[in-house]
Amino acid sequence: MKDFGKSYIGYVSGKGDMPRSRKEALVFQTLFAATMAFVMVLSVNLLLLYHDVPTSVSMLVGWPLWFAFAFALRELYANKASFFVKKHLLDPHLEGLPLQAAFVATNVLLMAPVLCAVGTECGVVLGGLDQGMFLGMYAHMLPRAAGLAFAIVLFFVKPLVSAVFTHTVPRLRQAQ
Repeated sequence: MKDFGKSYIGYVSGKGDMPRSRKEALVFQTLFAATMAFVMVLSVNLLLLYHDVPTSVSMLVGWPLWFAFAFALRELYANKASFFVKKHLLDPHLEGLPLQAAFVATNVLLMAPVLCAVGTECGVVLGGLDQGMFLGMYAHMLPRAAGLAFAIVLFFVKPLVSAVFTHTVPRLRQAQ
């Protein structure tokens, strides 16, 4: 436990085992999207929509859909675009925490507008609101949700998933 701080800083800074195959990449993506969806559902409802804890927890009923959306966006375009930007624009100029922060920001900028649009539309429909309210609600929520997503992914999801992946997948590789 005394090395927790060093390990945490390492995982936030991008240290840790990364996927070496398509199968491992899918495992990593699944862990990442599942954790991100779970934490974001709770966080958005608690911190941005100011729901109480029981209401926020009850919103986890939609977690499978948010996981599916997040996984699909990451697989279809967000990761490809983020890794392209990382390789060609970020890696030559940054390293460590600044590199990881810029990489997470890139990914959030690619995913948040889509996920926020879906979430806002769900709020409009489920709240029985006029569709004319969508644009104002979206414009109000997007910067807040994107900022929250950036902080949560950089300081919680990424290090947690990196730690879990690093401490399980290499052991599975050795067992094969």
